[in-house]
Amino acid sequence: QWHVLLCCTCTGDMTVHQKPHNLIINYGESPEIKCFHKIPDYDRLLWYKQSESKELTFMGNLLGDSGYPEKAFQNKIKIRGDANKFHGSLTLINSTSENSAVYFCAAYHTVTLNLFLAYKNPLVRIIVYSPTPVINHC
Repeated sequence: QWHVLLCCTCTGDMTVHQKPHNLIINYGESPEIKCFHKIPDYDRLLWYKQSESKELTFMGNLLGDSGYPEKAFQNKIKIRGDANKFHGSLTLINSTSENSAVYFCAAYHTVTLNLFLAYKNPLVRIIVYSPTPVINHC
């Protein structure tokens, strides 16, 4: 008697994409970073920030169509989209020099706790130009 075991694995496109890739913006602007993927069942998008010479900081997440900024980022960012439809965005509100950083989006599967960082086009670098101080000569 023979037993046959068939195993199939379908990986598909397990990549998280971000756009745009680099931004140079002016002080006070509110840039939007878009994140999308095609990983089935990954129902959450996570956002991270890495300032120069610092660790990654978790900014918040998108679960379904609801954005949840971390306390330190409330009123500084907006997280929108629909993670169930594999897309979302992060908007930095009224940017200052503290927003000059690298930003990462990750897709997350709540049940299996699997995480895919953005491997293709892995980051968005934002540089914020501060206004030149005005010196009055009397």
